[in-house]
Amino acid sequence: MISRAITDKIAQPYAEALLEISSNNSNISSVTEEVKLISSTLANSQDLKSLFVNPVVSSKLKKDLLDKIFSQKITQSTLNFLKILADRRRLYILDSIIEKYLEFAYEVANITLAKVIASVALSNGQQELLIEKIKLMTESSKVELLTQVDPNLIGGLTIQIGSQVIDTSLQGQIKQMASHLDINL
Repeated sequence: MISRAITDKIAQPYAEALLEISSNNSNISSVTEEVKLISSTLANSQDLKSLFVNPVVSSKLKKDLLDKIFSQKITQSTLNFLKILADRRRLYILDSIIEKYLEFAYEVANITLAKVIASVALSNGQQELLIEKIKLMTESSKVELLTQVDPNLIGGLTIQIGSQVIDTSLQGQIKQMASHLDINL
């Protein structure tokens, strides 16, 4: 498995290229919405994600699948970008590319991006309360949440804003307690 740092290093130039393409066409906000749609589609289909990371599956098959899924939902330039990723066998890091792109796009738009991993799906009300608290913490006028569900957290959530991580999960509290007691888990 490739480390997160290496994946981020590979993903960054692709994310920067997508941002440059979208800013040259003056449609950063629409490309951002398309990227969020792609991310949501991948998050909701483990089979699709597995197919994209499988090195045995041909890039032609992956590009045909991208056409079938996204041709009516995203612009041709974004679809072409995805096809380039398929040609270069980089679809396995699409999640990282999307994450980096959103970081850059939100930075350009002066929006705070908060990655939230919760043990259960957050309701709209909970998300709104979380956004308000993050606005107070960061003194930001707008906050965008990227949410994921990880049942391994047992309970609670983790929030990452830039390099700052706030871990209120039971798993995090157990690890913290173990480190104070000098126990390896």
